[in-house]
Amino acid sequence: MRIYIVSLVAEAIGVQLGKWFDLAEYVSVADLEADIYHELTMFEYEVRTVDAPFKVDPRMSLEELLAIQEKLDDPCHGEAFELYANYQGDVQYALDYFDEAYQGEWPSMEDFAHDFLMEVDEEYRAAYESCRGWSPDIDLVAFHCDFTEIDGHIFQAV
Repeated sequence: MRIYIVSLVAEAIGVQLGKWFDLAEYVSVADLEADIYHELTMFEYEVRTVDAPFKVDPRMSLEELLAIQEKLDDPCHGEAFELYANYQGDVQYALDYFDEAYQGEWPSMEDFAHDFLMEVDEEYRAAYESCRGWSPDIDLVAFHCDFTEIDGHIFQAV
């Protein structure tokens, strides 16, 4: 994810001074701000544009923008976070609730429902073990438990 930052001081005197910063290169706000001050040589700045795989409000704080980048960079869940943020249409909501909503990746909703029910429902487990071949109505399970599947990733409504 990249952000375009402009110098407000330079802009106030009629000079266009801005630069793209790749957030994947930063681990802390302090490091990012140090580069902003060094590159733009002004202490007042504003994020004008965010280049991301989903809509991001440029008025978000640098802390929030770096938190989004950290989620995207996660080797295990980065793809799932991107899918969730796009599905929700609200990156702040995705940031706040992704960890709670994300259930994992399964080959199908049926496989997830089976694993979920085997784990939480003794009656299901007993019925499944005594009657091989029986399976639940997956749509009913997904509806009652409020799960959504996006490209193999399962999310629970929060």
